[in-house]
Amino acid sequence: MPPGSFYEQEPADHPADRHPEPGPPGVLFVTVERPAPQDTGGPTKPDQPGAPSAPTNFRVRAADVSSVTLGWDAVSGAAGYVLERKTSGDYAALATPGASETTYTDTGLTPGVTYTYRLKVKTAAGESGYSAEVKGVASVAGADSDGDGISDADEQAGYDVSIKEAGTEKKTYHVTSDPLKADSDGDGLSDGQERALFTDPNKKDTDDDGLSDADEVNIWASKPNDRDSDGDAQGNPLLFDGSEVNTYGTSPTLADTDGDKYSDYTEIIDRGGRYNP
Repeated sequence: MPPGSFYEQEPADHPADRHPEPGPPGVLFVTVERPAPQDTGGPTKPDQPGAPSAPTNFRVRAADVSSVTLGWDAVSGAAGYVLERKTSGDYAALATPGASETTYTDTGLTPGVTYTYRLKVKTAAGESGYSAEVKGVASVAGADSDGDGISDADEQAGYDVSIKEAGTEKKTYHVTSDPLKADSDGDGLSDGQERALFTDPNKKDTDDDGLSDADEVNIWASKPNDRDSDGDAQGNPLLFDGSEVNTYGTSPTLADTDGDKYSDYTEIIDRGGRYNP
């Protein structure tokens, strides 16, 4: 793995799987976002019957001062791939990697600018839906005064934070962190971890859902930049992650906490809590 990297695997069955793990110094491996937004920021459309599945394990493999290298697992029967990128607004076509290719290096990038990517595959049966999107930031090697795993130059250049609700982007803003403080906001997540998660290093609760970033990562395995991690609130703040945990004792990652086939929304909002969620 190139020097100075951080990465985070897609969370699996245990909160520990959400921890970005430090590697040797200089490059940032970034968070895999889920679910994949379309141009509007909403969830991706499911694959059509008979169409191939979206490429899997789409990820940032490396980054340097002016490039990001992406990778993905080969799709059997692929005729080619379509790679798209955005910095803000709508996605635009970036490249059409060939059938045998499983990497692509995006060059000429600017440090501190956050680039978001998605990928689909073409086969004889048609086109797949889009993969989960990933974010990448060009990384500058150099002095790391506070030992948080990212260079002073990267901390000063910063990155973009996107706040979501049930996977839909609500706002995006740019953040920097203090190169002399390993944990700028004192929330228990280092600035390096926050950069890998694309959370706000200056704010303990990035998405304002009532749960700290550290608790979302370390305890609940919920998404610290999505205030409705399980997508069950239907826009109602009463079922944002913090309310689920602190008010109702329901899971912020399960739309039907007790598995009774009645969603938490149905039991709490529609039926006024007459059923125990």
